[in-house]
Amino acid sequence: MGDVDKVIHKEEDNAHERYIEMFKIVHDGDKKLARMFDGFSRSKALDQLVMYYDYGLLDDEEISQLSSETRERVLAILKLWKEL
Repeated sequence: MGDVDKVIHKEEDNAHERYIEMFKIVHDGDKKLARMFDGFSRSKALDQLVMYYDYGLLDDEEISQLSSETRERVLAILKLWKEL
């Protein structure tokens, strides 16, 4: 919500412009949450693990408990995402 707070205090934009920007931030956040938590299935599990780790919902200790293959895949996908 820090991004929303920044938008609220942007004095150079009028109220409508700030509202539109806030709406986009909240809408994008909703889409991210939906990708992370909606529709649990094996086909989505790896991507969801990557997102959990990327957003700090899983820490290094928890990731270390995964199989070495899964851990390596999570870290490789995260690296690819960061390069995009």
